[in-house]
Amino acid sequence: MGDGIDVRKDPDAVREHIGYMSQKFSLYDDLTVMENLTFYVASMACARISFARASTTSFRQNALSPYVERQAGKLSGG
Repeated sequence: MGDGIDVRKDPDAVREHIGYMSQKFSLYDDLTVMENLTFYVASMACARISFARASTTSFRQNALSPYVERQAGKLSGG
């Protein structure tokens, strides 16, 4: 990987440089978009204040605000 980080030796350091969000919340269809994101962030031990600021900005920039309270299972795959 770039930055001289060995994925096998230091996967946590790699995680700090890349992002991943699955397209399908297969286990959490009954949670809203925000509930899924909140759960994901909590499981990754991200700073809550950074998440709040980043999610608000991202939802606004990507016109996703109308979907924040929609259940993930009711989202289209596109």
